[in-house]
Amino acid sequence: MRRKEIKWLPFPFQEEGEMEAAFITGNCAAVTPDVSQLAYERLAFKSMAKNFEILSDVIAKDPLAPTYTLDDPQWATIVNWTVEALIQAEESGITQANVSEMKKSNDAVVRRLLGVQRGYGQFVGLDDAWAARVIEAVGNYGEMFERDLGSGSVMKVPRGANNLWTQGGLMYAVPIR
Repeated sequence: MRRKEIKWLPFPFQEEGEMEAAFITGNCAAVTPDVSQLAYERLAFKSMAKNFEILSDVIAKDPLAPTYTLDDPQWATIVNWTVEALIQAEESGITQANVSEMKKSNDAVVRRLLGVQRGYGQFVGLDDAWAARVIEAVGNYGEMFERDLGSGSVMKVPRGANNLWTQGGLMYAVPIR
């Protein structure tokens, strides 16, 4: 807030629900969790939700990421590579609906990603077609975002930094070689 020169008076809340109660009663003018939390909180206001706007200004960086316990490195690798595969699928134009068609592609990255050409499944303890099955089941990163958080969801969170780097966001897949 200081960096953005926004005048504010902090209210430290002790119990869950206090912040929401202060906001709904007008005793608090704004709340500042990450965008997905704001969208979730707005849903909880039900009929009043239309009265609340999530501003596009970002005043803090609160990245969210998959989590897992550190005692299973193979699972950690699978989770991380699944995220990369979903981002790469979006970059490559692979969707839930076109996986079968994209397996005919001449693009080496697409062919490795979908398991047509020997890929990297063996390095994560899976077969080479694992990413194709994931994409067929849930779609690419963009499809998942839009369905679960974005315009196709009840939350309506703008894609923003979660967009591909080619679309003004921060998302890019590591090279699959």
